[in-house]
Amino acid sequence: MHVIIKTPNGDIDLINVHFENTNKGSKEHLKHTLKWCKERKIKPIIAGDFNIKLIEALKEIAEKDYEISYLIKPYKSFMPTKFSHDKIPITLDYVIVHKDKFKMTEVECINRDISDHNPVIAKIKTK
Repeated sequence: MHVIIKTPNGDIDLINVHFENTNKGSKEHLKHTLKWCKERKIKPIIAGDFNIKLIEALKEIAEKDYEISYLIKPYKSFMPTKFSHDKIPITLDYVIVHKDKFKMTEVECINRDISDHNPVIAKIKTK
């Protein structure tokens, strides 16, 4: 989902994602999303269920242009259930912000027991 937030200081592009639940598929979805943003010349905030288990994969694809919430403050956002493939808490949910337009200053992942995914909250400043 792509939303444009109109502000007195300019538009903010916000993209909410839920990528495929495979390592290969989620990486391809991220690459496609970043390419889509570049083609439209937008520098967004992207947040949601990336389904990317390995932070190294996310860094490899996005770190050049984007700040990554997990690198600001590490957290575990997915709590396994008896039906989960993963049996220990891992990180699948992220907020990434384009470095040219935003600065992420705080990150918190809150355990609310409303889902097997915990919400990730990021404080973000515009540049």
